[in-house]
Amino acid sequence: MNNFESPMKKIALLIITIFFAIPSQAQVEIVELSDTLLQNTVEDSSVVLTNVNVFKDPRLSALKRRPQMIASVSSREAAKERIIAKRKKELGVSNVTNYKTIKRGKKTVSGSIVSRKGYRVVIYSGTNRAQALNAKRTFMRSYSGTRSYMSYNAPYFKIRVGNFASKTSAYRFLRKIQGKFPKSFVAPDIVTIKNINVR
Repeated sequence: MNNFESPMKKIALLIITIFFAIPSQAQVEIVELSDTLLQNTVEDSSVVLTNVNVFKDPRLSALKRRPQMIASVSSREAAKERIIAKRKKELGVSNVTNYKTIKRGKKTVSGSIVSRKGYRVVIYSGTNRAQALNAKRTFMRSYSGTRSYMSYNAPYFKIRVGNFASKTSAYRFLRKIQGKFPKSFVAPDIVTIKNINVR
């Protein structure tokens, strides 16, 4: 064991000596170099000036344009606030969630989603769960674009369909489905109204 340790100690000592010797040599050279540069500047200033390159930082021009950029952002924010206020006034609610514009390929999607008092059409109300599920399945096959909701308030199951902001639109849809669901009726509910624009 001792035979192996002594050469390792010598190698480690040699590495440490070399490691600390190189930076001290480099410092001496840097000091000497800086002394020669100082002597050149004193003797001939034109030599130093020809070797200087000045680069303009592109961020400086952005700082000059900053007041204009802030003004345009604030005008966009004000326009967005006006649009939201208009939607709130049209819908008569205060909880309009406005979403940022999304790019999907060549199309632009924007809009808002609102939860408010509205109307849904009840297509089933009864105590039989199997009949409720059957009514929901039948409705989903015929009107796949309209959402349907199942609720249970003991002992009644209810299947409500649609999200209508006005009673007129709910009754229009009721007349459309009364052939398949003769016992359906309109009921007030909290609905989710989507105002999605695709351009």
